[in-house]
Amino acid sequence: MRIHFKKIKYKNILSTGNTFTTIDFDSYATTLVSGSNGSGKSTLLDAMTFGLYGKPFRNISKSQLLNSINKKGLEVELYFAAGGNNYLIRRCMKPNVFEIYKDGEMLNQNAAKKDYQQHLEENILGINYKSFNQIVVLGSATYVPFMELRVGQRREIIEDLLDIQVFSVMNLLAKDKINENKAAINDTKYNIELVETKIDSAEENNNEIRKIKETQVDQIRSKMGEYIDDIEAKNSTIDTQDEIMKVLYDDISDKADEKEKFADATQQRAELERSRVQFEKELSFYEHNDDCPTCKQGIAHDFKTDQINEKNEL
Repeated sequence: MRIHFKKIKYKNILSTGNTFTTIDFDSYATTLVSGSNGSGKSTLLDAMTFGLYGKPFRNISKSQLLNSINKKGLEVELYFAAGGNNYLIRRCMKPNVFEIYKDGEMLNQNAAKKDYQQHLEENILGINYKSFNQIVVLGSATYVPFMELRVGQRREIIEDLLDIQVFSVMNLLAKDKINENKAAINDTKYNIELVETKIDSAEENNNEIRKIKETQVDQIRSKMGEYIDDIEAKNSTIDTQDEIMKVLYDDISDKADEKEKFADATQQRAELERSRVQFEKELSFYEHNDDCPTCKQGIAHDFKTDQINEKNEL
């Protein structure tokens, strides 16, 4: 983008006082600024770069631009044309002011200063501070030949000249993506190691469980063998008991007849018992009595003896 500087006004910058110094670049086709050392040539460059970028041209701090006597009121107004529009940049220090006017109207200042400056460099000037100092303004004290610049600085200048800053942006994006991929790879490696550790732990647990199960299975098999042996023994006992029950059943198949016979035998026994008691009573009578208690007559000795012998034989 072609920039046509028209006029610059500045005051309270470096050795200049509180009155504006004005330089009109459109008075003639070519403007030459000359003078002895200390006459203010470098001050003009400092004012121009401060107005555009908020920085001094020379290698000094920004605070050193302020007039050491007044210590306030630094102001620069820079008029130029770019892209078919007329611009005015007004920048001050103590108080701090940064305004951009396009065709007489001030641009929206809702954005932060950093974004406002970025808009100026990218959309209006089309050149950054380093490239401006290497291409537009050249000072013998601070100028560094292009080939002596660092690689990054040379790249910035070439990108500004050819308007190919997109490649630097792509490079930064690629680096960010690479860093993200590296971080993702490291996370993935960590997750893989974590999963492998979990797998090893699970395999160890599975082996322990298998051992425990095998032991339990052996114990169950042993118990089952004991139960089977016990069942077989009980079955054998049952078979034996069945045989015994069959024999007993055969033995008591005539239980009804035997019961009747037992009843007859019991009755006969009772009758015999009564007879025995009667005999014992009569025997006791003949053994202990010599006279009949009823008729009071004596019992013959032979008769008594015969009765006793007869009772004893029964």
